[in-house]
Amino acid sequence: MLNKHTVILREIAAVYLPEYQGRADELVEHWRHYNVEHIVEDAMSRIGGYEFVDQHTHDNGDYSDTKTGSIRRHDSVATISGIISDGGQPKCGDIRAVIYNQFDHKLHYYFLPKAYWESIREYGRSNANILRSSYNPQTDTVSKWQRYRLDSFHELAQMQTTVTDPHSYTPLDTPKNTLFTW
Repeated sequence: MLNKHTVILREIAAVYLPEYQGRADELVEHWRHYNVEHIVEDAMSRIGGYEFVDQHTHDNGDYSDTKTGSIRRHDSVATISGIISDGGQPKCGDIRAVIYNQFDHKLHYYFLPKAYWESIREYGRSNANILRSSYNPQTDTVSKWQRYRLDSFHELAQMQTTVTDPHSYTPLDTPKNTLFTW
């Protein structure tokens, strides 16, 4: 059965984490037993050479956050959720995203710099915690994120962060949801 979890286990856990190497079939067979989001975070920090710190505003010692997401077949939309911390603050750094494509059952990799994803994120009660973009299956492109697409997990993990101090980024003075009166 191909789904986000089985593809991540086969292509990331069994390749990049020594404790899972040679166990791809077992991992895929018992995919429900594994927290694939944490496996991606663990592999990302090991390959990238930074510490996994698991803070509310970032996962990694370089202030980046590791995310998984999907390109949904039913509406051709790519989504990344969880960009707002439990305390209500946006994540403080860049996003390292592993996106499962339901069209071709492959993984896509995106390094979204903080300044960029902050400029395209949605506001409002129901959408504030999501990054979303349309996907074109004919061209295999995610419109808003395409220029930040990378070729491999390894390349994604080793991208240099654009945020060196979590307090150095200043968001818009006026949140987008208050620019207009309805």
